Amino acid sequence: MSTLVHRLKVAARWVRVVWVQAGLTILALVVIDSLAVVTLRSRSRIDSRAFADGYHGATWTIEYFDELAHQKTRWEPYVYWVGSRYAGRYINVDSQGIRRTTASRDFGCRRRSRVFTFGGSAMWGIGARDDETIASWLQKLLDARHACVEVINMGQDGYVSTQEVLLLAEQLRRGNTPDLVIFYDGYNDVLTAEYNNAAGFTYNEDARRREFNLSVSRRQLLTTGLKRLLLDTGIAEMARRMIVGLAPGVYSEVQGRLVAIGAAKVQTTRAASDDKLQHSVVDAYLLNKEFADAMATRFGFQTLTYWQPSVLDKNKLTPYERVVVQSTYLPGEIAFASALERRMRAAGARAGIHNLSGLFHDCRQPYFIDDVHVTGEANRVIAEAMVADVMASLEQAHPRQAAGAAATGTR
Repeated sequence: MSTLVHRLKVAARWVRVVWVQAGLTILALVVIDSLAVVTLRSRSRIDSRAFADGYHGATWTIEYFDELAHQKTRWEPYVYWVGSRYAGRYINVDSQGIRRTTASRDFGCRRRSRVFTFGGSAMWGIGARDDETIASWLQKLLDARHACVEVINMGQDGYVSTQEVLLLAEQLRRGNTPDLVIFYDGYNDVLTAEYNNAAGFTYNEDARRREFNLSVSRRQLLTTGLKRLLLDTGIAEMARRMIVGLAPGVYSEVQGRLVAIGAAKVQTTRAASDDKLQHSVVDAYLLNKEFADAMATRFGFQTLTYWQPSVLDKNKLTPYERVVVQSTYLPGEIAFASALERRMRAAGARAGIHNLSGLFHDCRQPYFIDDVHVTGEANRVIAEAMVADVMASLEQAHPRQAAGAAATGTR
């Protein structure tokens, strides 16, 4: 009996020792991770895009990108996500995930046409304040023409064309019907096709597939949870940055993942010469336009579709923009994007898609802050390229209203 009691006491001491050691280990990891997070935030507190030459030394950009860093998304059925509510000095998003647009002027019209603008982060307006997004510039330009129009920015960060069409369908299902829908996109459709090696998917499809299967088993739930916990820690991010810093020619960090450049080069080079993949990207994009046009016919509104430009389309790069190109694209990505732009230019012309890829081709002005996002001034140039089409489409949708506006000198 005494021997058994002695063994139990020894076992209890070992349990306490192991428990204390485990607790101290976890505490140490938490402290180290917290220090890593603080270090990373202090070093990357200021987004380098705040110093893009297109801002001409403006002082508001640092605060703007700090607000941008605090942007969150929330789950939304069918489209995966929309922006969460946010109130800032330069960025404001309402409870429906819609970013604030410059308010339309009141010309005493009996009816105000509504324009929905869809797209990814470029339409949402990364790099621009609320009153300098494409949607806001369109509102100002239409107001200058005395048009009775309200522009609503439906753009969402990271959206591909399929998500935009689904978001439009959800708006219509809720009875929220516009007079005109504008699509401004293309870049995300190209990039996600390269990432997924297949057309028509969103960003991070693998992550969502894993999350969906979490309910399969407790073991899988535990394994996936631990893996995500380890990969999402400050220690893991610090390790990734150290690896990239020590071997910049071997590894790169893409959307929080450590990517072997050699393997990425093989994948992107293959994509650049993959005729079937390129063809499927164009087909998927054109099919989404057909879906949108079919909804327009059914619900009685007009559509305009624009293929957006990127920094690769600019022939006269500034020194800053040249660094963007050199530091952003993996080998093969430029060839892949260029091949798809050529295909879309040919196919889009037949489908009635307005290709804006050449809009900044011969401009010497500094417009791009990264590979696809531009300054508020560049958004004005984009809106100016759209406004005549917008006016014509609205007049086609409501000829009586247009005739009345012409007679009274207002729209």
